[in-house]
Amino acid sequence: MVTRDEKETTVVTTPENLGDLDLVSVHPDRWRLLSIDCSHPFECVGFIATVANPFRAAGVDILFTSTFTRDWVFVKEESSVLAAKVLESAGFRNKGEGLDIL
Repeated sequence: MVTRDEKETTVVTTPENLGDLDLVSVHPDRWRLLSIDCSHPFECVGFIATVANPFRAAGVDILFTSTFTRDWVFVKEESSVLAAKVLESAGFRNKGEGLDIL
């Protein structure tokens, strides 16, 4: 994943792809990625709050990023099993698609 603004370019990638990049810094923590497929992009008022509030209640730190049809929740690697359970408890289903731990 690549994001760019007037101040920086951020690249989220696997360690094996780091050699292809001209790096300024690497975040020291290992993060896992949960992918949520949303069937109603831009029409989900309160969706981020619905996802974020159970993480807050469980004490799990997240980084949330959205695209047109998919939302990405980054969690620290040591929280990934708990994070998947938090989403499943909130009603998200892991069917091999939609809620994936990468």
